[in-house]
Amino acid sequence: MNIYESEAVKDTEQFGLNLLNNLGIKCKKNNESDKTNVDIITENNKKIDVQYSNNFGIYGEYRADIVSAYTPLYTTVNISYIYNKNISFIENFEKKYNCEVIKEGKIYQQDYVDYLIVFFYKNNYIKNQTEDILIIKKESILKYISDNEESLFKKIIKNNKSIHFLDDKHGSAFLPIKIGILQENFECFFGSLQNLYNQKDEIVKYIG
Repeated sequence: MNIYESEAVKDTEQFGLNLLNNLGIKCKKNNESDKTNVDIITENNKKIDVQYSNNFGIYGEYRADIVSAYTPLYTTVNISYIYNKNISFIENFEKKYNCEVIKEGKIYQQDYVDYLIVFFYKNNYIKNQTEDILIIKKESILKYISDNEESLFKKIIKNNKSIHFLDDKHGSAFLPIKIGILQENFECFFGSLQNLYNQKDEIVKYIG
């Protein structure tokens, strides 16, 4: 992770913490002593991961982290692979991309996270100037993937970390999901900062 991205992650986590506390959800940072821990934890022990996403003006998508690390980095894709409903989504990934998943995405890691807060930027990240924000339960994302596994599997995108000048020995992948689809199918909150503040009571009840 380069310096720019490191600062963006740090600032975004603080932005998320401030948002939750301003909404009336008492919480604290949870990853200061161990960066692998979930970002934020509420006083009721709800675990919240904070993310940011660029180029929302182009794609309009939430990018679900399905594979955090696989090896080898460069693999030969089995383009004729047919999705097997009898094995897991991740196992299908391994077979299609001829790799080993050594770390599943955050949404798949058991007991790691309960809710996601994603800050979207129309173009590129600008500190504390997000255009839109998504608050959603992890279980909603998992249910959408589970209900649409075969069609979504075709939409997996492997991250091209080389464009960020990252010296990474492992690959990763995400699944693009249109925000509108999440809004249509699940209870979640999406909109501007002011829009979320206007729904303060509902969000407090939602997170609990």
